[in-house]
Amino acid sequence: MCRGDLELPQGCSPCIQHAVSEIGKLCPYTKNAAVFYDHSYLHYDNESFKGKMVGEDVTRYNIDNITKVNREKFYKVREKLFSELLVEATNGTSSPKFFAAGEDSVSSDLSVFGLLQCIADLATKQCKTCLDYHVKSLTKHAGFSAGFLSIGYSCFLRYENKLFYTILRLSN
Repeated sequence: MCRGDLELPQGCSPCIQHAVSEIGKLCPYTKNAAVFYDHSYLHYDNESFKGKMVGEDVTRYNIDNITKVNREKFYKVREKLFSELLVEATNGTSSPKFFAAGEDSVSSDLSVFGLLQCIADLATKQCKTCLDYHVKSLTKHAGFSAGFLSIGYSCFLRYENKLFYTILRLSN
């Protein structure tokens, strides 16, 4: 799966090719595996997972914390942004399917850039359940981190305090 903001194929093909070449090295002799890179996600299994939410483990990555001055407002802005992105990604009108990205300002020098995405073969209800899990985990796991990534086999959530996705693709 390619991240939804990328131009296809040039924006994603190199990442998928790299994932294909690396997954065997990273997970040799396994019947199922998944790798997540900045622009792509690759998962294989010896059983069909098409249309299913698979995997329970979630990987989280935190970076620097927001300064104490902006923490409470950052928390509220991040919560509002992801509530809006969750609706956008699962309301049946997003393009690509089950994808949403956006930003909101905390202050004149601090913004939250967020992105949500599910694999496209899930049902809308499954995607909403998966993304909702990640959105709800923000309070517990992300705290006041300036960046966060929560990955499941079926969906992921990411935010940063700097732009990390491609705006040109989103405006089309």
